[in-house]
Amino acid sequence: MKEFGLFINGRFEAAEGGKTMETVNPATEEPWAKVGKASRNDVRKAIAAAKKSFDSGVWRSKSKEERAKVLESVAAAIMERGEELAAAEAQDGGGTIRKASFMDVPARPAPSSSSPRCCARASRKRSTRKPSRSPARTSSALSRSACAPASRRGTSR
Repeated sequence: MKEFGLFINGRFEAAEGGKTMETVNPATEEPWAKVGKASRNDVRKAIAAAKKSFDSGVWRSKSKEERAKVLESVAAAIMERGEELAAAEAQDGGGTIRKASFMDVPARPAPSSSSPRCCARASRKRSTRKPSRSPARTSSALSRSACAPASRRGTSR
C-alpha cells in the first residue's frame, strides 16, 4: 500500500507522531493508500510556512516571464507524471482512468481548436436563434446531446 506524507514548506514529511489514515477507493471500498493525518501542530506549521513564503514577496517580485516559466515547469511536471497522477485520482475518487486522464489530470494535450467540441457549453458561442422557452423542446435537445448522461440519452454506454 502506498504511503504519502504531508507536504509542508516544499517537502514531504511525516505527520506529528507518525499518524496516518487510510484512503478508500469508493468503487471497490478497499483501502489503496495511507496518508499523513495532520495534527493541529502540523496545520499550524503548514500555515506558518505558507505565510512566510507569501510575506517574503518571492512570487510577487517575479516578472510575468519568470512566473510563466515557473508555471510551465509545474505543467511539465504534471504532464510527465500524468499517468501516475491519473491512476491515483481514479483510485481516490473511484472513477475511471479515462476520466482521470482527460478531465481531472491533464495528462494528455487538449484537443486543438479545430477539433469538434463536445457540446455548446464548451464552445461558448452564442446562437443567433432565439432560445426555446418550451421545456419539452429543451429537454428533448439535451437528451440527444453527446454531453448528456447516457440515462438521459436513452442509451447505455
